[in-house]
Amino acid sequence: MLVILLRGLRKTAAHFKRRSIMDEIRKGQIALLYLKNKSREEGVRLTPNMKRQIGNTAKAIGISVEEATEFAEIMVRELVEEAFGPKRG
Repeated sequence: MLVILLRGLRKTAAHFKRRSIMDEIRKGQIALLYLKNKSREEGVRLTPNMKRQIGNTAKAIGISVEEATEFAEIMVRELVEEAFGPKRG
C-alpha cells in the first residue's frame, strides 16, 4: 500500500509541476498529509517482501533505498502510535 501511494505521488507531483506556483515545501506537506490519510483509510500491509518493494520503488522514483526505508519506517511508526498510543482529550 505504501509503495503504491509513493508511486502515485510521483505522478501527481509531475502534474502539479506543470501548472502550480505552490512552493516545494508546501507540496511536500500536502503530499505527506495525503499519504497519511490514505494509509489510515486503507491500512498498511506489512509483508515479508516489503523491503524489496521499498527498494524497487526507491529506484523507480530516484531516491536512495536508505531514505525510502527511513521514510516508510517513520510513517508506519506514526500510524501505529496514532492507533495505539495514549488517548488524547
